[in-house]
Amino acid sequence: MLDRCHYKKGIQFRDYGGRGITVCHHWKKFENFLADMGEAPSKMSIERENNSNGYSPNNCKWATRTEQANNKRNNKRITFNGKTMTVAQWSIETEIPYHTLYQRLFRYGWPFDKALKL
Repeated sequence: MLDRCHYKKGIQFRDYGGRGITVCHHWKKFENFLADMGEAPSKMSIERENNSNGYSPNNCKWATRTEQANNKRNNKRITFNGKTMTVAQWSIETEIPYHTLYQRLFRYGWPFDKALKL
């Protein structure tokens, strides 16, 4: 977290510190971070709920890899009947294979309601 946001030579700096993501001053001392977040639960890591904001107690939670994958900036989100989810989440909910749904939407340009019907 600190390297991503502050170490300019780091591999991930461009996507974090380089675009203005910061770590709150309080968390620069590990004991404060630990007091706020606690130990990481098994198979979870820190996630920012809003990817445009920095690391702070009001924007972070422990999340699984799947949860984090669905919170990436480059995900394509689809809103249908008032519900917004990623293509991967819609795939799970509709039981349409991800590749099939993705192709229908982005290769063939089908409207979402048509992509769900077949």
